[in-house]
Amino acid sequence: MNNNQPKIAKLVTIISGFLGAGKTPFLNEYITYRKGIRPFVIENETSQGLEKM
Repeated sequence: MNNNQPKIAKLVTIISGFLGAGKTPFLNEYITYRKGIRPFVIENETSQGLEKM
């Protein structure tokens, strides 16, 4: 690894909420209006089975 290379900060945004809270419309609008930025999206459906905990 070359230590002379500058470190580049990456923006991380975590979106969470209950089913039907509007996460998908928010994410669609976020992507639409962030011109020039290529977001990396990871979707993790963790709500299934949590009601048993």
